[in-house]
Amino acid sequence: TVSPVLVQSEKVQFVGDLFENRFDEELDFVDGCVFDSCMLLGLSVIELDTTNSSYIRSELPKVAESYAGLTGPIGFDENGDRNIFRMGLFAYGFKENREWDLIRYHDHS
Repeated sequence: TVSPVLVQSEKVQFVGDLFENRFDEELDFVDGCVFDSCMLLGLSVIELDTTNSSYIRSELPKVAESYAGLTGPIGFDENGDRNIFRMGLFAYGFKENREWDLIRYHDHS
């Protein structure tokens, strides 16, 4: 099966440790998306020095082009969809514990 995954990096490890210490659960892809969304919004506000949503709407795609977050590089296509995303390919039961095991990654761009 395929499932979206966080990109393994020092940044993900650091935020993941903070998250686990605070909430007593593992950081997952959805949490990473929330983190990246908040960072993009915040960086757009800082870049423009305004909270005017009309300006932010036009600035956010520009900020996203150079942002690499917990879920990987973020950029949008002409439809506003993400250009690049990473999927994990998982198989069930290859190890003794009979759980979903990550086999490899697939970067879609």
